[in-house]
Amino acid sequence: MLEIVRQAAERVGGVPRLAERIGVTRQAIYQWREVPVDRVRDVAVATGIAHADLRPDLYARHDAGEPGLRGFDRHDTIDWNERQAEALRRGELAAVDRFALADMLDDLSRAARDEVARRLRLLLHRLMKWQAKPERRSLSTIGVITSERARLLARFDRSPRLRVHAAAVLQAAYAAARADLVEETGLALDRFPADCPLTLDRLLDPGFAPDAGF
Repeated sequence: MLEIVRQAAERVGGVPRLAERIGVTRQAIYQWREVPVDRVRDVAVATGIAHADLRPDLYARHDAGEPGLRGFDRHDTIDWNERQAEALRRGELAAVDRFALADMLDDLSRAARDEVARRLRLLLHRLMKWQAKPERRSLSTIGVITSERARLLARFDRSPRLRVHAAAVLQAAYAAARADLVEETGLALDRFPADCPLTLDRLLDPGFAPDAGF
């Protein structure tokens, strides 16, 4: 495994955690000969490792030795953020690193969208598991279902556009949750419908009980 990938995995608790956070399989990470271009931002946001450290062939640090947001180094980000914000307030646009700022905003949006997809996947997984494996039901499972619903609804209240995104990725989240459950339990794939049988509103409805069927 690449040394920089090993370091990234260690920061988040191992390869499985890193894979989950960036939306790839563990096997894919083990096969990386370099961090793929389309995954540099994801790994940077998930781990705090600078873009320039993940792919020095693509990203360079500023001449002054301070990474911009393209080199997403959390040790310097707070100072950078504060100075960029102050420059904007003063109208000193020449001092604003607009490309790095755009990268940062893109990263924030992507992280929020990825969070919604992960929470949908977890919620669907727990609902399906509750329905398919009644002998494994527990209060902790109900707790996860309740808390994930609450967190998603709170997210949507703050950012209504994320609800639109959730509806768009619901089928993909369901397919991933279905595959996770089959791998975990050994149940046949056709035990569950190929298409998600729930609408987003139904999935998030606090009054919808897992016993109501899936």
